[in-house]
Amino acid sequence: MRITRADGLLTVAQVAELCGVGEAAVRMSFSRGYLLRDGSARIVLPVARKEGRLNLVDPVEAAKYEYHTRVRARRAAA
Repeated sequence: MRITRADGLLTVAQVAELCGVGEAAVRMSFSRGYLLRDGSARIVLPVARKEGRLNLVDPVEAAKYEYHTRVRARRAAA
């Protein structure tokens, strides 16, 4: 996956592709959050910026989200 925006932010579709989940799951994590790998806390995926109805995510936050979803789903690292 390649970051195509000049500001370095990721769209919901790019985060979903990176994490191997659906776009709906990423959108739910904006409001409901996601569990840490040990299940101890629920973290809300922060929106870096909004452009109209488009939510943009910082790549570092997307990587954290990817890590925790991969560990909880017991997927191997790509």
